[in-house]
Amino acid sequence: MKPPTNTAIRVFRYTPWRDIVRGRMTRRLDWRRPIAQAELPELIPALIERVVKRTRLTKLEKSDIARELCAHFQDGIKEGTPPSTLVKDFGDERTAAKLMTRAKKRTRPPFRKACMRTLKIFGVFLLLLLAVYAFEFVRFNTAKPNIARNYTAEYNAEIDKIPMDQRAWPIYRQAIIKASPMTQEEAQMSGVPITDSNYESHFAYIQRNADFLVQIRQAASIPHMGFPWSNTQDPELFKAMYPGQELEPLSALENPSVVSILLPHLGSLRRAAQLLAIDASLAAFEGDANRAYEDLMALIGMASHESPTETIIEQLIEIAIFHQASQTLHELLWHNPDLFTTDQLADFARTFESFGYPDEYIINLDGEHAMFHDAVQRIYSDDGHGDGHLTAKGLREFGILGSAAGVAPEEVVGPQVVSVTGPITMHFVADRRDLVAKYNEIIALVIREHARPLCERLRDTQDPEWLRMHAQLGTKYPLIQMLMPAYDRVFERGIKSTMTRNATVTLIALERFRIGTRAYPTSLDELVPKYLPAVPEDIFDCNPLRYRLHEGRPLIYSTGFDQQDDGGHPYISPEGADSSTAMNRGKTGIDWIFFPPSSYWWNKQYNEEEYYKQD
Repeated sequence: MKPPTNTAIRVFRYTPWRDIVRGRMTRRLDWRRPIAQAELPELIPALIERVVKRTRLTKLEKSDIARELCAHFQDGIKEGTPPSTLVKDFGDERTAAKLMTRAKKRTRPPFRKACMRTLKIFGVFLLLLLAVYAFEFVRFNTAKPNIARNYTAEYNAEIDKIPMDQRAWPIYRQAIIKASPMTQEEAQMSGVPITDSNYESHFAYIQRNADFLVQIRQAASIPHMGFPWSNTQDPELFKAMYPGQELEPLSALENPSVVSILLPHLGSLRRAAQLLAIDASLAAFEGDANRAYEDLMALIGMASHESPTETIIEQLIEIAIFHQASQTLHELLWHNPDLFTTDQLADFARTFESFGYPDEYIINLDGEHAMFHDAVQRIYSDDGHGDGHLTAKGLREFGILGSAAGVAPEEVVGPQVVSVTGPITMHFVADRRDLVAKYNEIIALVIREHARPLCERLRDTQDPEWLRMHAQLGTKYPLIQMLMPAYDRVFERGIKSTMTRNATVTLIALERFRIGTRAYPTSLDELVPKYLPAVPEDIFDCNPLRYRLHEGRPLIYSTGFDQQDDGGHPYISPEGADSSTAMNRGKTGIDWIFFPPSSYWWNKQYNEEEYYKQD
């Protein structure tokens, strides 16, 4: 056997690092080198090489084995034994390799044996882990979501049952399409009291939208909204709402996700409500009580449309429109208390009393339930028994690995990464049954909490149980965190609606009492039962709503979140006074004032001492 060539690369390759560090190029790892140097007869070097290969030891150990075998055969040759006999007497190569391997391993240091044993255990564990991952990879990437319900079709089927003449949306749609675009200056007109200086601009704006107002009043008198769900924009409506912008084409899906449903009509309704409020103020300025009455009734009608399933955002828009109607009426009665007749005020009383629920306005969660359960069926598999796991298709389509804004996961990390990391993610995220159970548990706690009187809830010294549970969801329930809104803030809008309604019906009763007696009552109890069935409640402290006379006019207020009666004291800042700041949590020493309206407080110049001296 010819010795291998001594190149620099070969010498470096077969020298242990500890020898290199000492400056000795020993080539001790080259186990073929001693076989070649032994110059053994033919057949023997090949035998030695085969045996050494079978040992599966380290290169240094193989080198030792090679030297020992070479020495063994050299001794036999010196004794005169023929090479063929030596090869024959050597025995089975596999058996010899196993015995030499076993003997060599016994001579290893204990630390090395422990390390090798640890590596073997780790290797077995890694193989098991890879096997489990391979199984989960197949399970994750082959499972398909079972989209059993079409929430959009169910909702639209309910809309189809409503006769066309009882749907407000078709009329709103035509009105919005034909309406003239709102300028930036016109957008700021809402809430601004009309004076001689700005009358012409307000009048011109209303005249340009006279036909729009007629259609809006007509639509507001219809009980049902009748807006169909879809994941696409109405081209005509989009062009009217966003002039100059280009509509991005989208394909209408037969079963779109509830999350993807577009609600462009909400912004249009806000604009229509602002226009009605401006026209009511303009009509009052002109002394046209009937037109102002029609505008206010239309505003309440817009806030009271019925829908098969309402989302929270739709209800918040309704509350905002209702609040605008209330504030507009407050402003009109403040500046012209004799504007409306007794009959008109009685109509207002019945209409405002009917908004929301008899006690506290409760946000309806049906739309959010539909959104959540629709998302679950699109993301999870379904085993037919209420359980399932995350699927690759569901994650890619819905975008749960993207942002809460709905970015698809392939736009964030790519579909290949989703397929690879999904099996791991699947074991850190709740399964379908656990997810739905946790969601139902939180919702039940939310409903139970908000069924309690607000005055009791405000006395609690810690956050409600549902809020604490929501804060502890962690990464196990990402879908709940993504789709569940901040219910404490949402329900505060319901509180605001309830108190605004209570204050408004109280104000209307006070004005009706004044018209009948030519004076305001000294107490709200005098309004019962002729003008009010009972004195409205201040839901913040469960006592009657506060009332007293201020400068000869009614002062109607609530304690606000601090539950302290501060005598109707508004929030005073360097810029002026804000009558509704007590609605903010954490504010103390102030009350939430409903009447006089905000314009009174902002236009009045006073300090706190003068304010209290006036009464």
